[in-house]
Amino acid sequence: NNGKTEDNGEPVLARAECNFTVEETNALVLDAMRQAAGTDAALLMKRTPRHALDFQCLNGVFYEGDVTLTDLYCIHPYAFYIEQSPRLDRVTMTGGQLLELLSYRTTYYYAGLTVQYRWDREKNDYIPVGILDQEGTQLPLDGEYTVAVLGTSALRGVDDISRTETSTVLIDAMRGYVESLGTLTPSPVSPAVYEK
Repeated sequence: NNGKTEDNGEPVLARAECNFTVEETNALVLDAMRQAAGTDAALLMKRTPRHALDFQCLNGVFYEGDVTLTDLYCIHPYAFYIEQSPRLDRVTMTGGQLLELLSYRTTYYYAGLTVQYRWDREKNDYIPVGILDQEGTQLPLDGEYTVAVLGTSALRGVDDISRTETSTVLIDAMRGYVESLGTLTPSPVSPAVYEK
């Protein structure tokens, strides 16, 4: 830790520069998952009004100031069951399968790649047509990519994938990542490019 403690004696792990939104908190945790699992990308379910305590979704946000382990547990999907931190799973899927999964725009937050959308006159909407790496290079849809997900996460409509449990639990991934950063700054959420 950074050597400081809060008034209650709990070690300070990092400092948040500002209040984070739900989306920005998910982006930071996704980066933590990706780093811990050593994957190309990471996915987290978005919370819906119907599933207020869904164990596949984060429960809170980062607030400006000192960040402690208690703060991490308040963000954690199992906030009320601290001892049940889910393990990270490492999933291998094709670019086509990943694009299909990310085409459900209201279902997942993601990190490690950019989704490319193109306007479809017939559907009168943008449709996903490709994925790009972090440098903006087109990724082949028949290529294989690794994705970090929570062990509790179902992957909507995707079959024939390899799914392996890692030895890392989410709370450890989060703690290691925020400690390595020291200062928490919001980053882009679920990057996408839109073309006419």
